[in-house]
Amino acid sequence: MNKILSFGHHHTIRERGQSLVEFSLFLALVFIPMLAGLVEVSQYMVTQNRISTAARAAARFGANGGQDEGMVIVAQSTVSQTVRMNLSPDVWDIWSIRGRIDNTGTDFDIFTFEHIFGSRLTARFGDVVTDTVKAEVLANLKAENRDVRGLRIVGTLILYDTESIVGINNFWDKPYSIRSLNVLRLTGLNLEQTNGCAAFPIAIRSDTTSALAIPGGGYLYPVGRIPSSGDFPLHQPGKTLDQSREGDVYIFNEGQFNWLAWNQFRTLPEHIIQSLAWPGNSLDYSDPVPSQRGYIEPTDPADNSLHVGDFVATAAVTLGSVQNALNPHIDLGRTLRVIVWDDTGTQIGGFAVFRLHGYGSNWIMAEFIRLDTSCGQVIPEGSN
Repeated sequence: MNKILSFGHHHTIRERGQSLVEFSLFLALVFIPMLAGLVEVSQYMVTQNRISTAARAAARFGANGGQDEGMVIVAQSTVSQTVRMNLSPDVWDIWSIRGRIDNTGTDFDIFTFEHIFGSRLTARFGDVVTDTVKAEVLANLKAENRDVRGLRIVGTLILYDTESIVGINNFWDKPYSIRSLNVLRLTGLNLEQTNGCAAFPIAIRSDTTSALAIPGGGYLYPVGRIPSSGDFPLHQPGKTLDQSREGDVYIFNEGQFNWLAWNQFRTLPEHIIQSLAWPGNSLDYSDPVPSQRGYIEPTDPADNSLHVGDFVATAAVTLGSVQNALNPHIDLGRTLRVIVWDDTGTQIGGFAVFRLHGYGSNWIMAEFIRLDTSCGQVIPEGSN
């Protein structure tokens, strides 16, 4: 009897041990995939956040007038500053988006969607369709319940393929792919107070008023579709600069504005063309010869930035000799900071921001964005 009981007792222990081992294996089979899944989801969320940040930074760069090449650099440098990521064109596809909503607010009358980087090898590249992206952008803008008529936008779409850190790519129909779309409105941005500013070499009179009529023809640039009065529903005619609001249109005729020479010796057309090239060179002092680069106050050689009250030399060049330098600004819808003369017509009275839209043989059409009252004011020493 005792032997039988002993045998039964040992048999029960073995069964319990076996069950414990089986249960542990079962837990491992359940827990390890769960843990891997949590790690993978965390990795996806972190990468998605970094790509979204990159798309937002690139869009902001474009909204401030940056070119497509710079948008790529900004996007990739943004992620590489926080984590080492693969910058190969095989795993990145980047598009720039620029557009303007029509006067009904229901569609775009201008929409460009340019592939600016990548080998077109990302997993979701085939899913990207221009009309679909266009509809998505419009829907997102209209969802804000704001009047979007005539609104201009700049955006970035990024696709990024990354490897699974636990090696589960083979279980998916498509590789591990991140998508981020970011779009910004082109509106006047508030700038921080600064001691001196950069500007483009154009100066306008303070008593200049907004256009009574917007040209319907006579454009030398742009070609094809040209701006018309219907493109500016917010325009108010006959407003002075201090009365204007964003959306007012100005026609600057030769004789009503001046081309500027940052230094008194740089007065030839090629000098003005250099200063008109993005992002401007009024703060560029890289050349060892002072007169060859950025602005220098003639009465104070130590003053290397533009301030209210500074003297600026004018250049006797014609629009025709420098006009091609304006074309990229018009194409990309850039905003340019220009100088507003004081009453003397020789000193800086302030700054204004405009967006260029076109020009004729002797006039430039520009949209008012804002007076830049935070720019170029001399900050007393010792103040914050």
